[in-house]
Amino acid sequence: MENLRHKNVVKIFGKFTVDEGIKGLVMEMCQGSLQDLVKAERVYRLGEISCVGKQLLEGLEFLHGKRITHRYDKVGNLGRQSGKK
Repeated sequence: MENLRHKNVVKIFGKFTVDEGIKGLVMEMCQGSLQDLVKAERVYRLGEISCVGKQLLEGLEFLHGKRITHRYDKVGNLGRQSGKK
């Protein structure tokens, strides 16, 4: 998983196991989540919504193409970076 590289996928630096098989990942730190944008209570332009949706779908398509899925796909788990291209 450390070799996954895509502009819309959080970088994974490593993985670890603790005690009785509790597994975790060491990941890139994000500036927030999509949930933060929803809670901001502002009106978003169609272009902004389209851009975010496109980026999400590109990231998911990349991961699913590698036969990887996220166990908890929800707005709070979708990280975001401002100005990331």
